[in-house]
Amino acid sequence: MGQIVRDRLDAEAQAMAAVGALGHPDRPQQGVVPGMLDWEYFFHGRGCCVTHRVRGDAIDVDFYDSTTDWVDPWFFVRFLKSLKDPDFVEGRVVALHPTISTVNLTIKQLLGAGYLKNRNESSVFRLAFDHTDMLQHLNALESSWTDASVRMQMAAAVGDWFLVKGLADDQATRIEAESNIASNRQARASYLAREFSRDSDQHEALHGLDDLESPMLAKLLNDALTGSPSGSMSVALQIITKNGSTEWTRQLQSIIARVNPNDPIPAPHVWLETARLLIGLGQANRVQKAITRIESNTLGEAAILALEYFPDIAIDLFRRALRSKIPMCRIEASAALAVIDRPWSRSELLKVLDESTDHLMTSECRSALMQTHSEACHKRVMRWEAENPREPETGRFLSMTEFALRNSDTWIQWEIQKLHDRVVRLRDIEPTTPQKRRWRWWPRG
Repeated sequence: MGQIVRDRLDAEAQAMAAVGALGHPDRPQQGVVPGMLDWEYFFHGRGCCVTHRVRGDAIDVDFYDSTTDWVDPWFFVRFLKSLKDPDFVEGRVVALHPTISTVNLTIKQLLGAGYLKNRNESSVFRLAFDHTDMLQHLNALESSWTDASVRMQMAAAVGDWFLVKGLADDQATRIEAESNIASNRQARASYLAREFSRDSDQHEALHGLDDLESPMLAKLLNDALTGSPSGSMSVALQIITKNGSTEWTRQLQSIIARVNPNDPIPAPHVWLETARLLIGLGQANRVQKAITRIESNTLGEAAILALEYFPDIAIDLFRRALRSKIPMCRIEASAALAVIDRPWSRSELLKVLDESTDHLMTSECRSALMQTHSEACHKRVMRWEAENPREPETGRFLSMTEFALRNSDTWIQWEIQKLHDRVVRLRDIEPTTPQKRRWRWWPRG
């Protein structure tokens, strides 16, 4: 990476380390790497990312001095996730960390053992020893890694007993490998449980225990589900969803009852994910009454969920989402109604235009109506805009309002693509507006 930045992109690592974007070379911020047509580059802040234009492999480096030795954990995880066909070393890292982000815990262990070191107080790290000799050996071995015997020796040398077991051709070696695997699993699980108990990287600890299929996971999932809304609770719900677990009904019912979906993040997300799980478990009755209380940033999502399972309350939720002061609610609701593209959904979007002359509060509905197949709706939007003209802002900087108005079409189109496959299945559902109860007074006697 250092050679690419220096020799092909005319950049100086030390300059970017010192002054960030002001140290970028005199060339476009992004483009194709000269002499490497399969790769494109993008300069950002103190770093540069190169991405393979076909495979999608992304190598991203921030510069902290004149070298490329320092590694940002976030960039490293992103790099691993980008690999569609990883080489031997990266392939083993991915295989040993099915939830790739748990590699952060391994980095933490290596830091504690002194094999890695941080830069000052930051999270970036590098090897804590002179690795010149090791690189020479690795370069010599790289061309031989397709040889199973070489892979076996490497696996045994670094303690990769999973690979040893897979490559072994004799029973004794496989038995020894299985014994070591059991010991390593137990040690890893104990470490992850300790990290969880210390309130340290709890979400990664849960993912790690799930990867190991450890019996310790159940207790920690229960601890996460009975606590306050948090990242670890979100991960616990994610694991339960993935594994199709049906033993957590009592805890899920408790979450629905005690977590307020209108509280600060992550309460809205936690509540909605719990609602989905309970519906899947046949507990929709516990969700239907509570879902009408939602006013938070999940109101758009709640409206879509209601259309699928509770059509008689969906209209009310969509109406409130379209008029919410939270932009994401308006975006999700408008995009969903554009995908549905039925008379009732177009009518709900048009009602917003009938009620308001506010450009910002109607922007999502107008953008959504222009994505429908109704020419009458397109004309109605154009008439509204002609009747309510607005001069774009001038000046050096855009206000948030102007920025939102300029990007409304793009945001709606993106949300339509995101929601399409999920919402298009709901097009034939015709929601109803509940009739107000009529009281009949009977005469006495």
